[in-house]
Amino acid sequence: MDVYGSTQKMSKILSKEKNIRKEYGDVIAKKVKQRITEFRAANNLKDISHVPPQKLHQLSGKYKNCFSVMITGNWRLVFEAYTSDEELTLEKELAVIILVKEIVDYHGN
Repeated sequence: MDVYGSTQKMSKILSKEKNIRKEYGDVIAKKVKQRITEFRAANNLKDISHVPPQKLHQLSGKYKNCFSVMITGNWRLVFEAYTSDEELTLEKELAVIILVKEIVDYHGN
């Protein structure tokens, strides 16, 4: 799959491991890099596990139309999934483009 940032800032952060480390610290950066590598190796979102360590799941509320994967205990990589025609999708087997919206502790701890 292809992975992009949803904003210029997120694209810049994701472009280099040192940028991820600077923004989020070493532990988070290592896991973010690992998740991005897993996305790039996958054919579609269905290839990403819904059990730990990835723990892929669809979100609701503020993050409606988004998915997330686990980074650490409370930290998540939140993203939208798109088809090859660049249309937003919630169907994992059609999702081949990942648009990272944020890397966040949305559990508030």
